[in-house]
Amino acid sequence: MKPIKPKRSAKPETKHSIATKLATEFQVSVQTATQWFDAGCPMDYEEAVQWKLQRRAQAAIKSEQGSQPNKLEKALQQAAACEETVNWDAMSTQFRQMCDLVAEFFLMGMTVTTINTKLGVAVPVINRIIANHPDTKEKEAQARTNRLREIARLSSDALVDMLGNPMQLAKMKPAELNFILGTAQDKLRDSEGAAQLTISIHNKINALSFEELINSIPKQVDAIDGEYEFETPSGTSSSAQAPVSKPPLSLNNGPKNKPDSDASE
Repeated sequence: MKPIKPKRSAKPETKHSIATKLATEFQVSVQTATQWFDAGCPMDYEEAVQWKLQRRAQAAIKSEQGSQPNKLEKALQQAAACEETVNWDAMSTQFRQMCDLVAEFFLMGMTVTTINTKLGVAVPVINRIIANHPDTKEKEAQARTNRLREIARLSSDALVDMLGNPMQLAKMKPAELNFILGTAQDKLRDSEGAAQLTISIHNKINALSFEELINSIPKQVDAIDGEYEFETPSGTSSSAQAPVSKPPLSLNNGPKNKPDSDASE
């Protein structure tokens, strides 16, 4: 009887042997599969296969997300399909990306004309969005105030630059210069008048004494005539009655002098 030879234990796989199997499995070169170990591929064939499959799935998801249109592209697509007569309820559901971008542009300071040029949204639709969008309908007044301030600043800068340029100044007619001068003087007078009024009121308040300041505050308290009864809380004795409040004293309901009985006798 021949002696039974012990089975040889399988040799541990090397990086090269695993890479060779992976190259065959995924139809790549052995050199490419070897580079996967530097990216975190485990030194086990079965685990390496799962690792590579997971990496492929993640790459496919990123590729699909990258192929989807971004916010601007979606807004442009919706703007092209949006009719000018569409109401806000329909816009807020069917053209949400377009509405959000219009509101965002408006709050950034863009004019309706600029938004129309960038997105191709009809002007009535833009105004409808600004009036109804949650981000703009409460801030529209403040946005317009900021815009007027910007217009005033830009106009002032433009006039200063134009008047400071000898060539531009030479082209202006005397009537135009006179108009600019008069407008500037009116604005300056209004500004200085408001400042002087504030200073005058402040000085008058500071000049008052404490008693004069207190006495300058209107004090008018209307007397309330009438009687008030308090209901007896439940659970208390019926003999215990709540007091009846008396009406406040005034010139009309003050205590009257009783006739002197002794004098009449």
